[in-house]
Formats: sequence, C-alpha cells, structure tokens
Amino acid sequence: AGIIALALALGGCAATMQPHETALLQQSRYSELRQYMEPRVNSSDKNTTHDLFYLCFAYSKVRQYDQLFSCLDRLQRTIDRGDIRIYWFDFSASAVLMRAQAMIELGDYPRAVGYAESAIRLTQGDDTYPQMRIYALTAAGLAHAFNGDPIAASGFADQLEKVSADPVTSSDQYIGLARIYMALGDYARALGAIHRDDQGAAFRGLVDLITGASLAGESIFTYWQLPKEYIRSKALLESGDIGAAKKGYDDLLAKTGTRQSADLYWLILFDRGAIAEREGARGEAIGLYQRAIDSIEAQRASIPSEGNKIGFVGDKQQVYLRLVAALIAEGRIAPAFEYAEQFTGWIEHRRGHDQRRLP
Repeated sequence: AGIIALALALGGCAATMQPHETALLQQSRYSELRQYMEPRVNSSDKNTTHDLFYLCFAYSKVRQYDQLFSCLDRLQRTIDRGDIRIYWFDFSASAVLMRAQAMIELGDYPRAVGYAESAIRLTQGDDTYPQMRIYALTAAGLAHAFNGDPIAASGFADQLEKVSADPVTSSDQYIGLARIYMALGDYARALGAIHRDDQGAAFRGLVDLITGASLAGESIFTYWQLPKEYIRSKALLESGDIGAAKKGYDDLLAKTGTRQSADLYWLILFDRGAIAEREGARGEAIGLYQRAIDSIEAQRASIPSEGNKIGFVGDKQQVYLRLVAALIAEGRIAPAFEYAEQFTGWIEHRRGHDQRRLP
C-alpha cells in the first residue's frame, strides 16, 4: 500500500523500528495483522482512520467477510468526519476501494463497477497520492472486465498506463496492468507488464538494504512480490511453460505470506494441483485440490449474505469438478461422492435462490 513509502522516510533506520502494523502489511502477514489490530481497535473509544484501515485491510486479505463490511462502515464514518490521512497520504478512497475488491471476489460485478468508479472520483484531486489512483483504475478495469465489458476495461488499462508513478508506486502500476490483462485473457501482455516491473529489482534491493529489512532476511516489498510472482506463474502456465510455472508456484507455497493471503492461496493450490495432475501425480493433485477447497470453504463460511455466497461460487467450481474427477479416477468413490454432494448443494441452493427472486 502507499504506506510502504514510510519505510523510505525512515532512511537508515532498522526495519524493526517501523510501526509493527506497517511491517506486517509489508510482509503480507495478514492473519497476524488482524490479530494485532483487533485489540487496538476494540479497546479504543475513538478509532482513527489509521487503525481502522489496517484492520479492514487485514480482513480484506484474509477474506473474513463477516467482519470486513462492518469494519468498512466504521472506516467510512471516520473518513466522513474528516480523518482522511495516514501519515501524509490521503486515504479517503480506501473504504470504497476495499468494497470494490470485495464485490469482485463475491461476483457482484455491477456493484464493483460502481464502487470502483466512486474511488476514481475520489482520487482526482491534485493532492491524491498516485498509488490510490492506481488502485482505483485497477479496480475499475477488473470490474468492467469481469462484468463483460472488455472495451471499458482496456480503456482503464490505458489510463493506468499513463499514470506518472515513482520508483515505488510503479510496481502497483505494472501489477495493476497485469491483473487487468489477465482478466481479459491476455496472458502475454500480463507477463510483459511483470517483466517491466522486474527492471526495478536493483532499486528494491537497495531500499531493503537501507531500511535494514534484508539484514533480517525480509523485504518491505513482499506485499508486491507475492501477487507479482503469482501473475508470472499463471501467465507462464497459460503460455505452456509448465516447468517455470511449477517452480514459481512451489516457491510461493513455501512463503508464510502466501498462506496468509486468502485471495491468492486457493488459486495457487489449484493451479499447482493441475500441474501435478498433468504430470501424472494424481495423489499429489488431490491433496492440493483438497487444500484449495478448505481455503474456499473457510472464506465462504464468513460471508453473511446468501446472495453473496452464491456469487462467490462463480470461478471456484472447477476446483470441485477437478477434485471429484481425480478421486473417481483413483477409485476413491466415497470422498468423490461427498465433494460432489457439497458442490451439488451449492448449485441447488443457487437455483432455489434464483427462483425466489423471480416476480
């Protein structure tokens, strides 16, 4: 997030001298961030945008929807009262940005479009930090792509390309472009955007050295590196470079931050399972698919709205279908039947919900 720039301001200070919540965010330790921020927020009579942002962001990343939306309501109220800055950055768009991302995850793309375009309006001021503008354009591009409007999505990618970014925020710019291209199915351009970001590796290494992060075996850029390496691995997989994709996914699964990034974790497990299955390691694939479903179910259980639970199913159906097929191929009929029943229950629940909505 834009808060990463705080590390640069600290100059030669050790990474451990940063606010603890900043370090946890930088290292993608979102479960730990939630645990750290909840007591601070719950024990305070008057919460600040600073504290609520970090807590809401953690809920967003671990996909704890039953807590996220009430947290965003509180964050928006503090923003509406005029508490809009974290350090020297304008975070007035942060609540609607997180709502846009949540609506994308829950499959409510029209509402995602509305929230994203609200965020764009909120990031048009001269004093807006470029990173917030980058996030708003990315969310709008993704929302329109998933909502079936590739022309609008490409238009937001073009706007994102023109943002004047500094050496820190350029990573968000390139990752945003890659995410929009992936949503449009253009994996070659997604990989190209990631390669462009690779040019800043020397700068990031220098920053890690200055802040002392590298001395602790860490990086203040983990926040960017995890989604970047997922996009790279996914693009390589889709372009047929299976070996490189496999290595990328294995490296990601070895990182603590990946396990705490619910938005990425199930996707990585699913793709790695597909690679294992392609290589004939069906037993390994089954284990990976099961772990992906465990992550999906944990997220789904936290969704309070039945309508949103249904939308959440959308892009996750293939995990169940691939697992059931693999179990049947292994002769494991009983567990295959259990997962098939679970998946069928989703479909029947959706059919009943849709029928109730008919006039």
